[in-house]
Amino acid sequence: MRSRCFATLLVVVLGLTSAAAAENDVAVILSLRADSNAGLLAHDVEQVLRHTTDDFVLVGGVSGAHVGKAVVHDYFLKGFAEPGFVTYIRAPDKVTISQSGERASERGKWQGVWRDTKGGSLMGGDYFAHWVKKNGAWLALAEVYVTLQCSGAICG
Repeated sequence: MRSRCFATLLVVVLGLTSAAAAENDVAVILSLRADSNAGLLAHDVEQVLRHTTDDFVLVGGVSGAHVGKAVVHDYFLKGFAEPGFVTYIRAPDKVTISQSGERASERGKWQGVWRDTKGGSLMGGDYFAHWVKKNGAWLALAEVYVTLQCSGAICG
């Protein structure tokens, strides 16, 4: 009987420890997302991509797939150079950590903002990010953006 109680207690303690670790990982990922969003606002490509893998994949809302950190870097440089581009923003709704603690999913809403002589354009929708933990650090492996709304000249 005593060993059964000990086993039950051990399962509870390990479960609480695992839940606390997952909560910490969620907070870390949300912080990394905020840092990347700040990079978008500042048009700082290095900051935007600071927490991505070298083989990072970006599937844009209307631009298609961009594979590899260097390719995505150039994609952002080109976008930041557009005269009317203001920023993109991602607003996470949910981050889920895998049972192993080595992968995570992030879901949320995104919006792009441009200004022009007609007042500007907005584009937005849903996004999904796939995070992996490498050497104890969270890195985005992939982000997929789905355009669900568009208004203004950018929508062509």
